Amino acid sequence: MWIMLLFSISALAADPKCASDLPGALALLGKDHQAATWIETTANDRKPLFIQLSEKDKKLFLFFFKTREGVWAEGTATLCEKSPGKPKLLAKIQKSDMTLGDSAPALIRMGFHDGAEFSLRLAEDGVLGISTFGWGSQFIPSSSDALNKAVQALKASSHAAVLLQ
Repeated sequence: MWIMLLFSISALAADPKCASDLPGALALLGKDHQAATWIETTANDRKPLFIQLSEKDKKLFLFFFKTREGVWAEGTATLCEKSPGKPKLLAKIQKSDMTLGDSAPALIRMGFHDGAEFSLRLAEDGVLGISTFGWGSQFIPSSSDALNKAVQALKASSHAAVLLQ
């Protein structure tokens, strides 16, 4: 009986931690990665991608916005440790919980046709590495104000384009 109890306890300890709300996600990200808004630092097109973690209906919600392009994807997600105790996490958005934006490129649409998975690597210097289906980049903490300005700038330029037609 003791052997079965020990196996049960060790099996529970080996299960990865997961979060489906913002406080849980921030806890998994750890003290060096507490930002809710991140901006891409390795965008060679000079249009960095923003990723924002928030809550919608008490569930973790991820929002991907490409500067000067628009929304790439958004949806409720879960965040789990890939391996307990290691600085790698896995974010998943189920197909039924994800919406692709009009500006999402064809590669994103193909890669996310059945939902999305992102590997997150937590670097000691506060940098967040994110990768998925044929793509990877590095992100640093940003502010929701910077994201809001990028969204407003796109709306303003879209409005101006409509007026000029």
